Amino acid sequence: MNKINEYLENLDKKNLIMLYLSILILFFIIVYFVYENMILPKKMRLIDNKISIIKKIRLLNNNESKLILLKKKYKKEKIKLNSLKEDLKFLNAVVYSSKRLNVNKYKYLNIINKYLQMGSNLNASFVFNRLNALNKYNISVYGNFSPDDYFIFVKFLKILQQPNAIITINDMKLNYKKNVHYDINLSIWSIK
Repeated sequence: MNKINEYLENLDKKNLIMLYLSILILFFIIVYFVYENMILPKKMRLIDNKISIIKKIRLLNNNESKLILLKKKYKKEKIKLNSLKEDLKFLNAVVYSSKRLNVNKYKYLNIINKYLQMGSNLNASFVFNRLNALNKYNISVYGNFSPDDYFIFVKFLKILQQPNAIITINDMKLNYKKNVHYDINLSIWSIK
């Protein structure tokens, strides 16, 4: 320390000012580098963090408003769904009480009995098949009749469509040579 004091005392005024100025410049350079390399990056990270937090807050606010809209839409759709469920209950009650749509085994056997009675006049053969998955009874009727029995055949066709049920004739073929050969494929539909 003594040497430094001695050195400073021996300096002339001009060199002393230069020394102080160089120390001051060195101090500013060190402060600048410290600021540039340590303080400024921290400030930049803080600013970036603030920007990131602000963006997240805006996103949360935006999502919250979307959530409120979705909740309102959900409530409306839930009301519609409940209304549709009530309509469906009513329609199910109407459908299941309908005699035309509900073909149980007893009703099916009555229909077949009428078919068999009338079909015996036309040499009819029957093939019965039930599709459980679709609640559909398939009936294939084939046989032949003489042209003189044409009106009996027409009456038989009316009887095929007569029962109080949904009946579709899927296919009907008539071939005439000496006798009329017929092949009819029909379905009886049921909800059960």
